[in-house]
Amino acid sequence: MPKLSVCVITKNEARTIGRCLQSVSFADEIIVVDSGSTDSTVADAKASGATVIHHAWLGWAKQKNVAVGHAANDWILSLDADEWLSEEASITLQEMLKNPEADAYYLGRRTLFLGKWIRHSGWYPDRQIRLFRKSVTQFEEVPVHEKVIAPANTAILAADIWHESYLSLAQYFAKNKRYAESQAEQQKDQRFVYLKLVVKPAYRFVQTYIQQLGFLDGGKGLLLAVLRSWYEFRVLRTILNLRHQQKQDQ
Repeated sequence: MPKLSVCVITKNEARTIGRCLQSVSFADEIIVVDSGSTDSTVADAKASGATVIHHAWLGWAKQKNVAVGHAANDWILSLDADEWLSEEASITLQEMLKNPEADAYYLGRRTLFLGKWIRHSGWYPDRQIRLFRKSVTQFEEVPVHEKVIAPANTAILAADIWHESYLSLAQYFAKNKRYAESQAEQQKDQRFVYLKLVVKPAYRFVQTYIQQLGFLDGGKGLLLAVLRSWYEFRVLRTILNLRHQQKQDQ
């Protein structure tokens, strides 16, 4: 069976890193790339058997590629510190590795929002390539919403990653401020921003709440639709602010 390296990037993840790494204790190697934690993240990772590498923050995708680059094995399982595998998913993954038929595998994600698993609203199954051969592919180095570049030979693995996204709205707003700023920088040259500022937030609300059946998620679904609409507005507004700042600097 091919050997497996698990790769995780961290900064101040003491609350969740133990759960994450314990769920993949079957792996042949665990690589944690830390960008300056001031809590017990590093100590907790080492206690879980991880090799910890210190590296200044480069951005989500580049940081994950640093972790992959330090892995000794070709097969990589990439997890965020607030994610973990259930025992069932761990067994499914190990069985697949006995006879892999693809170079990369999509896994679903079951995301908890304010303590509730969101089954609709575009949040599930949210399949992403997280298990892959590093000799074949890597993370696409974009500023935000990083993903593994899909090779020709991919498959879906019938296993889900659990993801505890946000425990509070304060945490949501803080994290998404960083995402919005990075996405705005990435997309600052797009056209018709003023028109999109009017249309796109409304579209995201309808898409999330109606098309993606967010109403079936109850009050959390309504809240997510509002928040997704707000996020689109924030990205577009930040693009306009960046353009205004550029004109002032000229």
